[in-house]
Amino acid sequence: MSLFVRRGETLGLVGESGCGKTTPARSMIYLIRPNSGTVTFEGQVLGEPKQELRKARMRMQIVFQDPRCLFNARMSVGAMLQESILFHKMCGKKESEERVVELLRMVGLRPFHMHRYPHEFSGGQRQRIAIARALTVNPELYRVTNLSPHWTCRSNRRC
Repeated sequence: MSLFVRRGETLGLVGESGCGKTTPARSMIYLIRPNSGTVTFEGQVLGEPKQELRKARMRMQIVFQDPRCLFNARMSVGAMLQESILFHKMCGKKESEERVVELLRMVGLRPFHMHRYPHEFSGGQRQRIAIARALTVNPELYRVTNLSPHWTCRSNRRC
């Protein structure tokens, strides 16, 4: 499979359940190794050395259909988002708190949601949090696998 996506473009893979739509996404960020061929991102062949792969992964994020596996039930949503920002050394602690508020607003949630835990959210809200998590590192490429039927319309303000 060969894919070429320019900056700002959107590509959709459509197919029946189980046909392998998620496999290219997993291969792109080397969650699974491609059986053959290469993955090239902005002219760089990914895979080795590991330091280069880690840098590239920061620029590419994936949002899975069921985000529950991403969440630590013992951490608030704000702490989880902040952890990602601080791990990648995107900014300091104070700035990371401001970034968490910004990310929550970007996905249609409110600042007070940062103090809640994953189990306190609906499926659609968890999907939004997963998108916010992917956006913490300002990725240049992100892949959404099978946007969940739990996704809620942004006009639904009962969050």
